[in-house]
Amino acid sequence: ETEAVRTATGDPRVSIEARYGNADGYISAIEAAARALIKDRLMLEEDLERAITLAQNWGAPRHDVRL
Repeated sequence: ETEAVRTATGDPRVSIEARYGNADGYISAIEAAARALIKDRLMLEEDLERAITLAQNWGAPRHDVRL
């Protein structure tokens, strides 16, 4: 998510923080992408709010990886 996490884990990808500046920038990008998908009929309008809600929790773990 952040440059600090990227550096600590050795992840070669650009961090979300570096790409979008902050959480609001990330949420705006997700919303714009979702609206484009809806316009192209590749995503349902009813899924827009879910995509935005997930984007608002961008730093939350997505999976439970405990054994």
